[in-house]
Amino acid sequence: RPYTDRGARPAAPKRLAPTRVRACEAMAAPALRVVQRTVAENTAAASDAVTAAARRAVGTLVARGETVAIVESTSGGLISAAVLGVPGASKVYRGPGFVIYGTGRGSCQPVLRALLDDDALLADLSDARHKASAAAYLASKEDWTRRLARHLQQRLGATWCIAEGGATGPTFNIEGVEQAFSACFVAGPAEDGLVVRSDSLDREANMRLFAASALDLLADCAEGQKE
Repeated sequence: RPYTDRGARPAAPKRLAPTRVRACEAMAAPALRVVQRTVAENTAAASDAVTAAARRAVGTLVARGETVAIVESTSGGLISAAVLGVPGASKVYRGPGFVIYGTGRGSCQPVLRALLDDDALLADLSDARHKASAAAYLASKEDWTRRLARHLQQRLGATWCIAEGGATGPTFNIEGVEQAFSACFVAGPAEDGLVVRSDSLDREANMRLFAASALDLLADCAEGQKE
């Protein structure tokens, strides 16, 4: 509906005749099909990348007799789902897996305290200072995933732990954050972390990108160990 001057009554929207509506739809259909096909192809490619990364990581852990714990945020459980979809996953997956997301409500605090068993980590998760700027937000995600991975690797008795968190898009709640990103950290016999950035605003594709990157990081760490 068009904007009107303050105090004026809004203009009534113009209705197109049915024949014109059908003509517009026919003209737009080819472009819509191209867009839909491109999105589907990108999503399928991202899904294949997650599956390939999971197979690589699980295969490496099975061969080495090692285990992994997983805690996620922006990937929404895709890392755990990909690992558990690989035959042999029961030998390597050390649960329970976590998706820490939407924790702003006070009612979440007792549950998180029981899961984490670390009041300092819990306080850091809800520290408002981390949202003061884009730089502070990114730094907080890097620090949080590093500390969380180390803590849960020990708490769950796993060889490795992946921790992941960031912002997926397409909209962002922190001023200055205009790009989807995920901070991933792997704790264990070897440690490494990375920040994955995406120019895409496709939420699902970003989630799959972040999941594949975290699994590749795990495989890199495990494969880099000396026998």
